[in-house]
Amino acid sequence: MKTIMNYYLLIFFGLSLCWSCQSESSAPSATTSKTILTQNSKAINVSLNMTQVSYAIGSPITLRFVLKNNENKDVSFCPFNSPAHQAAWTNCFRIKDAQGNLIPFVGKTATYSDETNNKQLITIEPQGIRIYTIDIRTIYQLDQRGTYTIRFIGDAINLLSNSLPAQFSIK
Repeated sequence: MKTIMNYYLLIFFGLSLCWSCQSESSAPSATTSKTILTQNSKAINVSLNMTQVSYAIGSPITLRFVLKNNENKDVSFCPFNSPAHQAAWTNCFRIKDAQGNLIPFVGKTATYSDETNNKQLITIEPQGIRIYTIDIRTIYQLDQRGTYTIRFIGDAINLLSNSLPAQFSIK
């Protein structure tokens, strides 16, 4: 009797295991084709493109903050602390003059009232590009003639990678 009971238990557990494996290997649903950006991910390439090589002192200094999805699926990221969060963002650029001095951030520091939720994420389609054009003169102390380098610095909130430096001058 005990042997028969063990035999039935073995069959029951074996079938349970097969059913669970089949449900895990089923065809992917629409929700599984989206990735949320993770730490040190290279799924989104960040680049900066200055709209001009040289700017007149006191005029807007505009750049394009370009995000490119390198994946063959949707990739979502948190826009906080980046120009992608158009309402408010904080000191996310490192700007240095020709002598290597850091240019001070003079804009308002963004504050966020709650944690990120899915409604706040920005999704970029496979191989897609998002471009945000911004004026950095209003948020950085760029009131001296000279040559400058700028780069975006990703952080633990948006999980975006750092950009390569871009160069511009003020005449």
